[in-house]
Amino acid sequence: MKKLIPIIILLLCSLCFAANEVKIAYEVGNTLYFRVFNATGQVWNTALATPAFQAWDDAQVANYDVALAGTGGSFYTGTFPSLDDGIYSVVGYLRAGGAPAVDDGVLSAGLMIWIGGAEFTLYDLKTLNAILMPSTRAGEVQR
Repeated sequence: MKKLIPIIILLLCSLCFAANEVKIAYEVGNTLYFRVFNATGQVWNTALATPAFQAWDDAQVANYDVALAGTGGSFYTGTFPSLDDGIYSVVGYLRAGGAPAVDDGVLSAGLMIWIGGAEFTLYDLKTLNAILMPSTRAGEVQR
């Protein structure tokens, strides 16, 4: 039971900080955004009455963006959408014109591991591993 309490606290704390998970460093004064893709390559459409993943459609490209806001210096952040648990591709873009376009430049790309309404990071993995698999020092008996 002692091991379950920290796990529950860890999961609850992750939910408390579920904002600004997507971060990009880029020159000040630009308009940046990101798109989210699922494992089958569908893109997250933010403009639907109920946002959902759909097959890419060039005519809908302006509906696939999630804004990144400048937060000081050359740092931009954005909030990952509320999605089911999974691993998602996140691609950051520099908006060249007045609206997102098919040919906007890609700035970065990566994976987002999304669990329980929050990003699951390498730090979370390290903490979880330490809770579930405590190391045994020389001469100690693990109970």
